[in-house]
Amino acid sequence: MTELIAAHFPDRTVRTVGDAAYVGEHLRGLAPALTRTSRLKTTSVPHELPPQRTGRKGRPRTRGPRLDTPAELSQLFDWRRPKIQRYGRIDTVLIADRSCLW
Repeated sequence: MTELIAAHFPDRTVRTVGDAAYVGEHLRGLAPALTRTSRLKTTSVPHELPPQRTGRKGRPRTRGPRLDTPAELSQLFDWRRPKIQRYGRIDTVLIADRSCLW
């Protein structure tokens, strides 16, 4: 559905948010104008983003070095406590972000 919306508005970025149940390999081929934000599954294996191409022969790397487990990574984050409106009320939540591959 988000791909249809993004196709209808090609000059905009479409941001989606979902639970870990909606995360999977089917999201790998999304257009650059689509972003996905979700919680990591506890069994996730996150990696750094792939390094820049070196210009040398051979297949380029598809991912960077492996990161710690999600539980270990959470100890390193700079957590923020913004107030957000959800479910008709204002709550204080914990938010941290990290770009990586899973």
